Order: sequence, then structure tokens, then C-alpha cells
Amino acid sequence: MSLTKESAYLYSYAKKLRKINRAIKKHSKHADKHKRRHNKAKTLTEQDKHKRKHESKVIDINKLAHEHRRIMQKLLTHYRKFTHELKSKH
Repeated sequence: MSLTKESAYLYSYAKKLRKINRAIKKHSKHADKHKRRHNKAKTLTEQDKHKRKHESKVIDINKLAHEHRRIMQKLLTHYRKFTHELKSKH
């Protein structure tokens, strides 16, 4: 592929990666919040509620981490192609 196409791929995957990183950070904050509230809760129903919410956020984080790994792999592939194209052109 051409140098411009590879740079476009790098740009788009970098944007997706930033979006996923922000989402992971947001879900991590919510998971920590529910974990703290679970520890503070006085009744069993409140504890159970916050435990469920914490577990759901952890599942969301794991899904996002899987997506993060997938995008990183594509980003590295296109980075290698970009450097190869750059060396061959110049």
C-alpha cells in the first residue's frame, strides 16, 4: 500500500485506541466506586446490588481490553508496513 494509506490507517487506529482507553478508564472508575459502596453498605441487598454492578463493569472492562489488544495488533501491523514503505520510498 502507499505511504498515505498506511498513515491514514495509523491515524484511524490511534483514534480508536484513544476512545477505548477513555472508556476503560471510565469503567474502571465506576467499578472502583461500586466496590467501595459494596464495602460500605450495611444491608445485604445493598451489598448485592453493588456487587452485581461491580461485576458488570469488570465484564465491560474485559471486553474493552480484548478490543484494545485487537486494535493494538492491527496498529503494529500497519506501523511495520508504514516503516517499510517509508524506507523503500526514501
